[in-house]
Amino acid sequence: MAIAAGSIALHYATQMKAKLIKAAGIILVVAGIISLGCTWYYGAKYFFMGHFEHAYDFNMTIEGNGPHYHCSGSVGD
Repeated sequence: MAIAAGSIALHYATQMKAKLIKAAGIILVVAGIISLGCTWYYGAKYFFMGHFEHAYDFNMTIEGNGPHYHCSGSVGD
């Protein structure tokens, strides 16, 4: 989305000859490309490490005595 918004900003900046909008467009495009590169890098890294072969198990133990931690639902237990 940042690349698309930056491209639109650059398009209108050239038509209006607005330097501030052009600078914002360049920043958006560069930030979008960096973000896309990080996403591709870590996606490939985790793929080749085997992390996408199975879903993660979310077996978390919940400890505590509050009303949200047991099944009765009454607050005064």
